[in-house]
This record gives sequence, C-alpha cells and structure tokens, in this order.
Amino acid sequence: MMTEANAHPAINRILIAVDASRRSLGVLETAAALAARRQLELVTLFIEDVSLINLAGLPFAREIDRISAVERRLDNLQMARALRTQAQQICRMLDRITSRLQLSYSFRVVRGSYLAEALTASTGGDVVFLSRVVGRCRGSSQALAGPGELSAMPFSPMRNAVWVLFDDLPGAARALALAGDLAYTENRELVVLLRSPAGEDPGRLRRRAAGIIGAEAVSVHYALIPRGGYADLCRILRRRECGMLVLHRDDPSHADQLATLLLEESECPVVLVH
Repeated sequence: MMTEANAHPAINRILIAVDASRRSLGVLETAAALAARRQLELVTLFIEDVSLINLAGLPFAREIDRISAVERRLDNLQMARALRTQAQQICRMLDRITSRLQLSYSFRVVRGSYLAEALTASTGGDVVFLSRVVGRCRGSSQALAGPGELSAMPFSPMRNAVWVLFDDLPGAARALALAGDLAYTENRELVVLLRSPAGEDPGRLRRRAAGIIGAEAVSVHYALIPRGGYADLCRILRRRECGMLVLHRDDPSHADQLATLLLEESECPVVLVH
C-alpha cells in the first residue's frame, strides 16, 4: 500500500479497452474494482479489430467448430456479426459487475486497430487497461544483458504478480502508486523493475521506490533492468506468469512501443498511467 502522500494519484477516469479474448474479461473485473474504489466512471471500449474483419474476407479464411470440428468458410459479414454478439455479451457482463459494485459506466463499440483506438479514446489523467491475446511470445535474439539481468532474478514471484516499470521520470511515482494499490487490494505480490539513469547508483532509485510504497503489508521484489533492450521482456514476463504490467506515459513513444510489443507477443495485460 502507498504512503499517505502518494496513496491516491490524480486519476480522472478508468478506461478499459476490451476485445473478443477471454483474458479481457478478467481484466475487466480488476478495472471495475479500481473504478469503484476511487469512485470514478468506468469507460469501456469494445474494439472490433479491423484486421480480423479483413482476414475473414480472404478466400482461404476458415473457422473450425470447437465441438464438431466442422470446417466452415468465413466472410466479412459473419465476422462482423460474431463481433457484435461478443460485444453484447460483454455489455451484459458489465451490467452485472457494475450493478454489484454500484458503479457508473459507459460502453462504446469502435472498429480499428486495438492500441491506436484505445490511446485515441484516452486523455490526460486516465488509467488505461489493455488486454488482448493475439499469439504466443516468439522470443527475440536481442538479450537483456547487464547487471541485474531479469532472467537471473534471485526470486520467483507468485503467479499473477503486479509488475511496474520505475524510472527517474515524474510519472513513475504515479505508476508505482497505482501498481501498489492493485497489489495490496488484490493480495498480489509487487515486482518493481528499476530503470536507473546511466551512471547513477540504482540504490537511490530503489530507496525512492521504497519510500513511495511504504511499510504496508505487500510483498515487494526489486530487479534492475538496463535502459533500452526491451525485446525479451515479454518472454520473461510470460515465463514468470506476470499478472499485469503498469507503465507511465511520461515518455509516450517508449511506453506505447513497449505496450505494443507486450500485447503482440505475450499474454500480459498492460496498464498505462497518463
């Protein structure tokens, strides 16, 4: 849990971008619970992935029934109808969750690229939950080398731990405060990835992070991550069964590139803190 000064960083809205994947539904529960605790509106965006619709229009596109194993040809109209049905199912689930939590929400359907639509819908002060499963992590030839290499971390966090990237930018405190809140209230472990400026003692960054987290009952692990070289992070997060990664957007090009990599190559949900 956070110290008093950082317990509730300024947040205007909780936005969650969902798609047809089942992983999105579990993250929806987490986002709704956070919105209820902070007494904020939950903005839910169902994104009809335009790439799926375009793929369904190709002459070789097929689907296989999971029960009968019967193969059927796909087309754009069928895919659009299937996505519409999934949006209706998520809306009904959202009704049940928000009714139980006494939470106000909005629901909107858009079509386009998943991350681009989510970021377009977000504004300053938003917390954006992203979750989709588009494939398996493929790994990379670019290694995360250097002191404190993640693959050699001397601890093994529990499954579904909350991870957060903490650096020297102002937004890092907001991201860490939110990650600590999620870990504390959901009884998860917290893993703080320290990204220290070149030539600076990483111990200073760790002490700053520890001061923000405070002494409440949350199990915290620290690891040093080199500046740059994030291509293998998805593999590491997946191997260690990361439950969620929290990033700030003080450096949008960095945060958005890393979020894209994780969403495309791993199954780890991402939370962006503006």
